[in-house]
Amino acid sequence: MTKDEFGREMTRGDLLRRAGAAAAVMGLPMLRGAEALAASEYDPYAAITSKEFVYANYGGKTEDARQKVFWDPFTKKTGVNIISAAANFPLAEKQMIGASPPTYDGYHTSGYSIYAYNKHPKHVLPVAAKVHKNDLLQKAIQPYGWQTFFIGYVIAYLPDTFKGAQPKTWADFFDTTKFPGKRAWPGAGYYDGTAEAALLADGVAPSKLYPLDFTRANKKLDTIRSDMLFYNQFPQVQQFLTSRSVAMAFGPNGLFAELQLAGQPVTISFDHTIVTSNPSTTPPGAPHADVAPALADWTADPQRQAAFSTMTHYGPGNKGAFKYISRETLRQVPNSGAYPFVQTNDLVLAQHYDEYAKANEEFFSKK
Repeated sequence: MTKDEFGREMTRGDLLRRAGAAAAVMGLPMLRGAEALAASEYDPYAAITSKEFVYANYGGKTEDARQKVFWDPFTKKTGVNIISAAANFPLAEKQMIGASPPTYDGYHTSGYSIYAYNKHPKHVLPVAAKVHKNDLLQKAIQPYGWQTFFIGYVIAYLPDTFKGAQPKTWADFFDTTKFPGKRAWPGAGYYDGTAEAALLADGVAPSKLYPLDFTRANKKLDTIRSDMLFYNQFPQVQQFLTSRSVAMAFGPNGLFAELQLAGQPVTISFDHTIVTSNPSTTPPGAPHADVAPALADWTADPQRQAAFSTMTHYGPGNKGAFKYISRETLRQVPNSGAYPFVQTNDLVLAQHYDEYAKANEEFFSKK
């Protein structure tokens, strides 16, 4: 069975947690883009020689927004065609550490994955923009991450589900006496934010979350196991909620924002949202690595990032973007500071993610 960058065996559920190829020939030397970027006179746009760039992603509304905000205008400016490819997760993981010939030039991944990739002699290229930066990423991975946005794991429910007091906190989500009904929860193999939510509900202070206490988290999850309805694809959680199969749902805020933008009356609680980074990366030897520094600069532009956040309600990777986002939308953006949020620690997650996987397996192995 294929294993991921942490040496874990892959399940199809792992595709979901990556927030979910054209053949090409090996191209530029590994550090060419980064070395050039270090030169003060370097113009990343003038350095482009390729006519295309293959970007592996998981589709949906997120990719639609990228196409409109980033890719189409970039193509118009540079003539480079951005080819959207359905991400093959095990293949992408191999490419990011030089274990497989690169067919992707960019890949939608996670901050903690970049830390894991960089443990290998060959790893993702440092192509971060020189002028516009994803300065909300942890500093050590800023050179390697581009087109960064931040997902918020939140609680969502329909506004007439409960009479009187309304759920707000993670403790409320786990209180099936005060707020009865089923809870939509990710199935086996998807665990981003899940232990954090359980621990916050159990009274752990945000500043004391890491390293995560997986035994305590699983014990808390067991308290509502019989009330959980598990989803294995993101559209399922939307369906569970709108069909009233569940009273509350856990998931990325953009999924519920999508329902709101489509006219569905969905209430989202942003109280202590669990916020995690979703950058893109470029593998070693990428066939069209000459495009990456320019694309990194283009997608880090604050105004473009603000437009992307407005369309998706995911948070920007450049703090300068906030001033271009309307006050109304900022209240729906998880890392804006409009509500208290909990930032995941990508470095610690990378160090302990095998334990996260094991805890997830143990939870789902129980009958």
